[in-house]
Amino acid sequence: TGIPIAYNTPITIDENTNFISYYPDYTLDAEAAFASIKDVNALGYVRQWDGKMLRYLSALGEWDNQIGETEPGQGYIVYRSVQGTVDLVYPALPPMMNAKTYFNNDPVHFTKPIGNPDAAIFTFYLQGEDLEVGDEVAAFDGDKMVGATRIASLDDITGNPLNMFRGLEDGYNNGYTPGNPISLMIWKASSNKEYRVLYTILNENEQEGDQFAYAGEGFPEGDYKYSLVDITMPLSVNNNLVDFINIYPNPANNMVNINSPVKMERINIVNLLGQNVIDFTPDSGITEINLSSLDTGVYFINMFIDGNKLTKKLIIQ
Repeated sequence: TGIPIAYNTPITIDENTNFISYYPDYTLDAEAAFASIKDVNALGYVRQWDGKMLRYLSALGEWDNQIGETEPGQGYIVYRSVQGTVDLVYPALPPMMNAKTYFNNDPVHFTKPIGNPDAAIFTFYLQGEDLEVGDEVAAFDGDKMVGATRIASLDDITGNPLNMFRGLEDGYNNGYTPGNPISLMIWKASSNKEYRVLYTILNENEQEGDQFAYAGEGFPEGDYKYSLVDITMPLSVNNNLVDFINIYPNPANNMVNINSPVKMERINIVNLLGQNVIDFTPDSGITEINLSSLDTGVYFINMFIDGNKLTKKLIIQ
């Protein structure tokens, strides 16, 4: 116990990372709670325990409030991206608060990993013609799930944030690894089936001068970068299934990973002479292959799905 701190006691926010308390004993819309520091040119983000954020998206020209309402007793991380200080002062509880509807992005099919909000978080904002409210999308680094979300809006891309975690639990680098390929899986609520999907990044790097808009390949370096993403379902491109199969790293050394939207009946690797050097039946659509017995050079990976053979080139260094 002790003497409560007055709700309007100023909190000095410095450049970079600040760990703060929420003083009021009432909830507020996060945009209202942090209005005194809500500057598009200075506030990087306000982040809560589960990685949900209040931030400005220059690529869209609008604020994204994933937090919804603040919670009494909660702690928050505030990142100020410019030099100098500013005072955060929480407002009084308005006489009457207008009811607001917030997006519910908590998945029920995928078990969302617990991320460390003090480590880097990378966000995809999702849209796609094949998406329906209630569908869920999970992000993987290899076979490790590093984020999951529920589709909550077909009209507002900010209603579908997929936060991906660099650190899981209390770790700082045990989630995704920068530079590794990003693999997405969707669970369709209507059919109760999972599919690997392709995605296209819609924004450009540092769009509109926003240094955090990201359009690179693989997971990025740094914190609170984001991409606007359009998802393509494999069902709509059956004739191009090979485009949905991800082989990495390529060139490879001792190991190579294969991610397929559907289970493969057989995988075999042949050399330039057409000789079989590896041949096996995988257990799932996600497969890791040991290449340590093979010489450096060019090989071809043949993947058999529904009686069809799909081939991709592999370089071993």
